[in-house]
Amino acid sequence: MIKFLRDPQEESVGVPVIGKNSEAFSVGDAVYIDSDGFLAKATTSSKILGYSIQDVTMASDNQTVAKVKPLYIYAEGVEVEIDSDQACTQTDIGAYADLGTVTSGAQVLNLAAGATGQFFVLGFDVDDTDKVVVTVAEPQKFGYAQS
Repeated sequence: MIKFLRDPQEESVGVPVIGKNSEAFSVGDAVYIDSDGFLAKATTSSKILGYSIQDVTMASDNQTVAKVKPLYIYAEGVEVEIDSDQACTQTDIGAYADLGTVTSGAQVLNLAAGATGQFFVLGFDVDDTDKVVVTVAEPQKFGYAQS
């Protein structure tokens, strides 16, 4: 689960994008715009547009009928705390990591830290080292890939 480290309502709400059919969004879910132009939960390899700030599930025909546009904030400049699949250690600080689990409301960081990844590891909770502080490293709004 992702937890904002400051009130996300202080951030600008992203430009409205129609939600992908049958997609469930929970507050804090990392999101992106898929190849069809619809807002979806981030995958283990997608770039990150932002974070959902609303709990909502899209109907199976949302893209053509209701056209609900879930609320989200852009990821740049936002630090979040996310659960990881293993204990974070000091050597993980300054490394990159990807999402390992993308279930709505239960996204988990795959802390097999490396030279590239969706998130940049800033720190961890010393009382619960499975909780990792990250910022986005692969923002979808920018047309580049890490090398």
